[in-house]
Amino acid sequence: MMSLPMPTLFGRATAIFDAHKTLHKTVAQLYDLCARLMSGRQVAAAELHALVGVFSVQLREHFSSEEEDDYFGTLARSSAEAGELVAVLHVEHADMRDGLDELARLVEGRASSGELAECLNALLDQFNDHEKKESRAMQQYLREGKECRQSPPVPPYSSPP
Repeated sequence: MMSLPMPTLFGRATAIFDAHKTLHKTVAQLYDLCARLMSGRQVAAAELHALVGVFSVQLREHFSSEEEDDYFGTLARSSAEAGELVAVLHVEHADMRDGLDELARLVEGRASSGELAECLNALLDQFNDHEKKESRAMQQYLREGKECRQSPPVPPYSSPP
């Protein structure tokens, strides 16, 4: 099997943005779930477990992709300011992973609807704020044209013989 080259930063960003579509659908479903929890409407335990589980997997995979050297690493090396921002983004990832763990404990411990909604809403808001910050960093990076100057060209894909 032929090994394909790793994508450039632009390729990595495109893959991450594509994954955002699925993740953002899950986030929208979770905000709806929060609204139902806060209004006192019944939420099935199976739905809660499933949706929180899917979100946890998606978010952890998303963070792992972002933390690859060809994404965060490239951004961090582009300037001192970007390096500082990437360090902040890493800390936020760790905080949100802790938030996912806490949310799972609350779901498993059958916490009150209010506690679940508060924890989930805070985590979703933190994620949205984080994504806005990351998006601004990527936009700045691309505006400066660094992708074109620093990333080696990707050879065209060729079919195995």
